[in-house]
Amino acid sequence: MNDSQKTETNHVVGLFFQHVVPIQLRFRNEQETKHRIITSFVLSVQQQWLLVTAGHCIRDVRQNETSGWKLDRAFLIDSIGLQAKHDHPVPFDWEAALPSVPFRDEANDFGLLLIDDFTRRQLQANGVRAITEQAWDFEPGDAFAYLLVGAPSTLAQPDEPISRLTAVVAAVRRADQRPADLEETEAERWYGYVGHPEGLSDIDGMSGGPILGLRRNEAGELKYWLHAIQSAWHRPSRAIAACPMRPLGRFLSEVIDGVHEV
Repeated sequence: MNDSQKTETNHVVGLFFQHVVPIQLRFRNEQETKHRIITSFVLSVQQQWLLVTAGHCIRDVRQNETSGWKLDRAFLIDSIGLQAKHDHPVPFDWEAALPSVPFRDEANDFGLLLIDDFTRRQLQANGVRAITEQAWDFEPGDAFAYLLVGAPSTLAQPDEPISRLTAVVAAVRRADQRPADLEETEAERWYGYVGHPEGLSDIDGMSGGPILGLRRNEAGELKYWLHAIQSAWHRPSRAIAACPMRPLGRFLSEVIDGVHEV
């Protein structure tokens, strides 16, 4: 890859990581300390900011705690985006963010955390942008490409005060039907096959990452939108299953309007 290609790649990664904010968690027990990185992104519903990740990531944190690991610190890594001004992570109160899994069916694999006003201002000051209704509720047509965005744990070096992450944007080839290697579910899912970026053999840690659709408008301008959230994959075949985002966004909007109680 020449310098021009590297510059273009870095620009694309920075563009999409304006929305993606990995969460770093530190767990302790009596003998050890361990870290975990969770991919999440910022969603705006009626101007309320939320962190969205995979529901099974929320469940995994709970399982860690019931297994004797205490979650004692959390940070938001907001420094990968195009407009980032500093690389210091934002302290994050995991419990105060009310981590929740809105659906009982685990195939509807959504996890949510609230973003308070102070944290929102910190994220905005470092160039983080929420994905708004314009990008999750209105799809302009068929995409010519799909991209999975996230921070794989295999390429992460969690540390304090600053973690080293590899930001990944991987091409996804859409599958017209469920790959045989993936479990059938009653919940609606979107399927595809993820590409193999250089140096990446495993996408563990990218659960909860956004899958973006790309299309050019009549003027030739590149537009992208939030299509789905990464949920599951089959490593040998590289088949993935994702949860469409529009139903979640509309459900949350109705919650805000008082149509549903949670």
